[in-house]
Amino acid sequence: MRVRVALCSAFAAALVGCGWNKEIVRGAQEPAVDAPAMSIGLDKDDIQRALKTVLDRLRTSPLMRTWLQDRGQDTVSLAYFRNDTEQRVDPQLEAMLSETETWLVKSGAVTMIAREQPAAMARQAGDAAFFRYQAQDDDARLARIGRQRGVRYYVTGKLQSSDETWQEAHRVQYWVFLQILESDTGAIRFQEKAEVTKVMQ
Repeated sequence: MRVRVALCSAFAAALVGCGWNKEIVRGAQEPAVDAPAMSIGLDKDDIQRALKTVLDRLRTSPLMRTWLQDRGQDTVSLAYFRNDTEQRVDPQLEAMLSETETWLVKSGAVTMIAREQPAAMARQAGDAAFFRYQAQDDDARLARIGRQRGVRYYVTGKLQSSDETWQEAHRVQYWVFLQILESDTGAIRFQEKAEVTKVMQ
């Protein structure tokens, strides 16, 4: 323990000597650290606000009523989230899908199939790239793999944006679309959007 403390102290002294004057703050101790926007990309606050908008509407949708009538027997899995913007926000979009998955599991309205299972099956069927958006025919592959693997619905989405610069300001307006597709037909059974605007000025 003494050696570890000594090493940590030496490391801290080296950082100070190099001009390191940053403070590390834990979010659990200071909740306000999540509030400021630090880039024009999507952050946790953007994702949670967008999800609240779309999932509140899913909660009262005809599809949800169907699922509840079927007593949780409908099978659902995650697919891809298409990023049609120039922003590097793919991890945030994956987080959005994962939070949607969690919300659906907690709802008890459907039976969620872990994405890893249909993904492994897709690889066996020769569709290794299925869960990474590659081409316009992915929706057709959704339908085919869904029929073969017993997944009735897929959760997917797309992100689009308008990117503008004027004088010293840079504004990005995002449209976040969440879709639920019927695997048998590729029909859109639910689609809702949320809007997010970020400005650097």
